[in-house]
Amino acid sequence: MDAVIVENVVKRFGSFTALDGVSFSIGEGEIFGLLGHNGAGKSTLINIISLISKPTSGVVSVFGKKDRSLIGLAPQENAVYADLTCLENVVHFARLYGIKNPVIVAAHLLSVLGLDGKAEARARDLSGGMRRRLNLACSMVYNPKLLILDEPTSGLDPIARRALWKTIKDVQKEGITILLTTHYMDEAEYLCDRIAILDSGRLVDVDTPLRLKRKTLHSVVTVELNKVPTSAELKRLSIHPEDKVLQSGTTITIECNEPERVIPLASKVFGEKIARINVNNPTLEDLFMKMAEVKR
Repeated sequence: MDAVIVENVVKRFGSFTALDGVSFSIGEGEIFGLLGHNGAGKSTLINIISLISKPTSGVVSVFGKKDRSLIGLAPQENAVYADLTCLENVVHFARLYGIKNPVIVAAHLLSVLGLDGKAEARARDLSGGMRRRLNLACSMVYNPKLLILDEPTSGLDPIARRALWKTIKDVQKEGITILLTTHYMDEAEYLCDRIAILDSGRLVDVDTPLRLKRKTLHSVVTVELNKVPTSAELKRLSIHPEDKVLQSGTTITIECNEPERVIPLASKVFGEKIARINVNNPTLEDLFMKMAEVKR
């Protein structure tokens, strides 16, 4: 089942078109990333999906409905009260939404997010990463089916970022669909099942991180040999039309889309001649740099 369906969404502010015919779907239980440079339209689209604003035209549905109670939104800025404890913060938001047994619900969420040991700690005394987790807990009090995370790890140090990645994965295991925006390409690559790329209000592509990279970029497999290869060996290696095989002495470089196909082939062709094999795979950051070069 699709958790979110976005159909031909257009959003205009006067003569400016912020979103121009955007369409995609998010599967139930996915972590779905929304990427793009500043001004690409990410925040505008999130506001429409979360029902904060309406599109100029087009349709958005969340689990087939337009129901705000299905959606939890954790904004980039922490929306917690510094003078309240972790438990008091979550209980406060639970009571705002009329949740039954708010203390029990709050204690469960703190446990899920790894804050059960900090229940009596005041929010102002928490580290940046723990405050982000508390922010998540407050956004989950009414058990949303879709959780929207806007730049969830912005400003955190590398250790806190990776700790929050684990927390987000744990939230997914609770059966919650997650839509997130981020400027960290390694974060999107690690967390997201699929990614949508926006550019100037238009959808560039939607796919898995791996397939997005392979559509535009190549992996580089470097094979170091202890003997110069023969022409027959090189010919056996060059059987795929999209592969680019280069030789310099005892070093073979293969540009390819599927290193998992090339490495066994190279091992079969060269056998005991191989001294070492190295693989350099492209990253999402490489993809964005390539897109920027094309725009210039």
